[in-house]
Amino acid sequence: MITAELLDFYFASRFESPEQRVRFVRQSTVVLRDLNVFVMLRCLGSPHGYVTRYSSAWLLRGCPSVDWPKWAQKELAYDREEQRQCADRIASALNHGQQAVFDEIVNAVESRPDDAHFFIQGPGGTGKTFLYRGLCAHYRSQGHIFLCVASSGIAALLLPGGRTAHSRFKIPLDSLTGESICPISKASPEAELFRHTRLIIWDEVPMQHKYCFEAVDRTLRDICDVDSIFGGIPTVFGGDFAQIMPVVRHGRRQDLVRANLQTSPLWSHISVRYLTENMRVRNAGPENRRFIQWLHDRHPNKQSPINQY
Repeated sequence: MITAELLDFYFASRFESPEQRVRFVRQSTVVLRDLNVFVMLRCLGSPHGYVTRYSSAWLLRGCPSVDWPKWAQKELAYDREEQRQCADRIASALNHGQQAVFDEIVNAVESRPDDAHFFIQGPGGTGKTFLYRGLCAHYRSQGHIFLCVASSGIAALLLPGGRTAHSRFKIPLDSLTGESICPISKASPEAELFRHTRLIIWDEVPMQHKYCFEAVDRTLRDICDVDSIFGGIPTVFGGDFAQIMPVVRHGRRQDLVRANLQTSPLWSHISVRYLTENMRVRNAGPENRRFIQWLHDRHPNKQSPINQY
């Protein structure tokens, strides 16, 4: 029996977006239903629609629901016009540094997605979350699946549709090692979601142990059948390495350093970009500016003079 799943599997690589794929399944389901009924009737030797004794569920076996697949319903439920307006508002408010990083990420995702992996380094107040929101609205306005995760629950709440990385990727907790993988089956709805993901944002990564990223990397390579970092899915990480370090039980200073993402083999595949203009203190008074200067003097990354704050 010809089914929509068979055609969907055969033509899967030809769809540019999940919306096109689901639209194809919807249209082909109706056509294949009539075709399958016609073929079944001819095989039964009935020229006049003798189908009352047969279950319609049996005749239509294998034809999927015309609704959105469950794995895509939430991530594709965003109003595209609303997202477009949000993207336009954010784009008009980006400073020069944010705009440069935004353009570079978008161009990389479009032209070389397998290599589009970035880390956005910036102290608090430099607009990392604002940049994430702009990227999110940009891609969701086009009907793409865009996943936002963070290393902490508070940070995840600041991202549109955000979840913790442990929740989204099912990262092991107590059993995490340098060889761990995430317990996600290749046939699961979660795996299907990842295979259609356009971009992943992962915020506050400096506080996460490098084993978390390596476990997700192994899992996505397996799910996507792509031997490229994170299964070829473009990723944007963010945070400030001058803030919270990973937690290592009974760890010494060198253990904390070794647990850092910067010591992982993945780091060499990630392009680092810097945000330096502190948007929170644009109109700060002299006392606040002295405090910002004090923080700046102690920050390991001095990419810009204090007058940019």
